[in-house]
Amino acid sequence: MARGKVTVIQAHDFLEWSLAATTFTVKPETYMDFVSASRETFEHPGVVYIYDPAVAVKPEEKVVVLKSGRTVPYSVLVVATGYKIPLIHRELGMSLADRKAEVEDWGGAIRDANCIVVNGSGPIGLEWACDIKVVYPKKQVIVLSRSGGVLSKGYSPDVLAKVMAQLDRLGVEVIKGSLAEGYPIDGTSPVKSIESGSIELTPESDVRSIKCNMLLVAFTTGLNTDIMPDDLLTSGRLRAIDTNEFLQSKTRPEIFAVGVNATNEGFSAALLGNQAKSVVKNVNLFLKKSPLVPHKMPSALKDLNWGTVPPTIKLGSGEGGYLIFTNLPFPMNCMLTCCGAPFCLPPCCYPCCGGWGVRGFFGWCCGAPVGFSVMTGYLACCGVGGVNKFPPSNGMKGMGQA
Repeated sequence: MARGKVTVIQAHDFLEWSLAATTFTVKPETYMDFVSASRETFEHPGVVYIYDPAVAVKPEEKVVVLKSGRTVPYSVLVVATGYKIPLIHRELGMSLADRKAEVEDWGGAIRDANCIVVNGSGPIGLEWACDIKVVYPKKQVIVLSRSGGVLSKGYSPDVLAKVMAQLDRLGVEVIKGSLAEGYPIDGTSPVKSIESGSIELTPESDVRSIKCNMLLVAFTTGLNTDIMPDDLLTSGRLRAIDTNEFLQSKTRPEIFAVGVNATNEGFSAALLGNQAKSVVKNVNLFLKKSPLVPHKMPSALKDLNWGTVPPTIKLGSGEGGYLIFTNLPFPMNCMLTCCGAPFCLPPCCYPCCGGWGVRGFFGWCCGAPVGFSVMTGYLACCGVGGVNKFPPSNGMKGMGQA
């Protein structure tokens, strides 16, 4: 970055590994394993940190207004505020004590519920439903799907068949349907205890109502761009910052965006990291009054489309859990899909694994990395949600050290 003061405005003074939220909401006693509560472990030297949620951006004045009423001036503003999924993500500005209490409260409600409906049949919804069934195998868990299917159409029929087989093994039901308009609440908020004992669905659904105690929401309800003026945002449900090819606001050139821009690339870590590099480069060029460089997604990532087709499908963490590696780049696809037990390259894999039929952590040697042992290997290597490996590589240090 060019010389100058760098200020980071964060809504929380602790970090949380939200990729493990489907587990720690079901097993709240594990929550602190996915939290970094000591600023010294994750703050970067030379950077000014302000822990106070932003409530508005005033481009004409070039200031960010914080919840406390304080204003922070800027020459260049990078907006990287992420997206909303109730309960999976923290409410902005929530303290660690309040978040811990929330997780414990919902964990207790999940424990006590007889039937839980998970609204959303994407990767988060399936992982959440399976995590519940792994911990509470006798509990009724229903995934509500608008199409009646699961995941996106980008996955192969073979992968989708394996997913459905695991759901059947665990006893997770999939029902085609959508919540009736305005019920309960707005359809985008979780309901801890449904007083009526049932939820109503639209006429196009397979059934008109489902008897249940709880509703969980497992889809993105929008981007965290409410702080931005309307004229800087795109139309539609997500309301992204309307950016050009430089990831720069079309109307306010001093504003750049990572994740919450108009590229619609999705929120894969690899894609966000690539966007961040483009923004850092262009911020430097902007401050130097030099021509900016168009953002480009690497061809390998573009072909993989991880924003829509993630490379891992996790269907329950722990005993009975199941993991599918798919849609992987070269050479990882060869290392996992072809070599197995684990990461061995022929001809070494035969003597190392004890023969072609020996099953290792990552599947059969020279077979697809799919199954129960694959989840066991993933947890042993990376931890739940990858917490042992991925947070440090993304600058999120100190997880589980509180």
